[in-house]
Amino acid sequence: MSHVSIRDILSSAAQIVGEGHCKMLSYEVKADKSLCSEIDQKVSLATKAILQKSGFFDDPRNMYLDEEDASSATLDQIKNANEVVIIDPIDGSGALLEGRSEYCIMVAHFKNNNGVLTAIQSGVYAPRTFETVIMDVDGKVTVTETISTGLNTTKNIMRAGEDAVSKLNSGNMLLDYRYEQKFTWLAMKNLKVHLNPSGRNVLDIAMNRGRGFVFVYKPWDLCAMPIAHALGCKTYLLSENGQSYTATEVNHLDVNWFDYDADKNEFGKIKQPLLFCREENLAFILENLQKA
Repeated sequence: MSHVSIRDILSSAAQIVGEGHCKMLSYEVKADKSLCSEIDQKVSLATKAILQKSGFFDDPRNMYLDEEDASSATLDQIKNANEVVIIDPIDGSGALLEGRSEYCIMVAHFKNNNGVLTAIQSGVYAPRTFETVIMDVDGKVTVTETISTGLNTTKNIMRAGEDAVSKLNSGNMLLDYRYEQKFTWLAMKNLKVHLNPSGRNVLDIAMNRGRGFVFVYKPWDLCAMPIAHALGCKTYLLSENGQSYTATEVNHLDVNWFDYDADKNEFGKIKQPLLFCREENLAFILENLQKA
């Protein structure tokens, strides 16, 4: 197994984010209407340099999948890879550019078997909520005050252990910005619905800050999935059953779940919604989640 350091990658990203804080940032609008900021690009370049130095690329079967350069690896190459590192340099570039706090950097290192990815390690860095969460190669998850970024290193916000799902309150449902046309959430009386980027939502579910999260997007938005599993969450592929859904538990990330355009060498969205939740919340979510 190659000696990839998730912490080194996140530390480099932290420095880049800190240097870009409170500055006017350039960006481009990509073909799928998502944004790529100059910070995305700098984090991508720094990550490639770290992987090169670590010897990750010494094995030609090892693959690197970056949201900002995803077409550089074909589906067949990924399926035939030995190890795969996936990164979303900034999940929530729009939030970053607008000064909102929901964005994060996600990276995960997987062992691969024909496109079925088993996690080796995973990390999420959330600059504006002062958190770094890392699942190491032993499966242990650590939550720390964020790596120094120059944002506000004196402020200490430790959100680990917060419980948004109490016995007296059904808790919040978390949904991606891109969910609106897919689902109707019925339990609105006592339940708030929060729209955030996928990475922020997966992290919040892992930390028990929401009842559930329905994922609808692309592979690199699932880098935090191993952390959620390590902290006791489960994932379920949802199949349509009339206007409602049935759930099938899955334990690994599988690139075959996603649409793929071979002509453009480009991943599309997940074919079936993927639900993150704790097992005790599954029945309630299925009862209240309907096809829009």
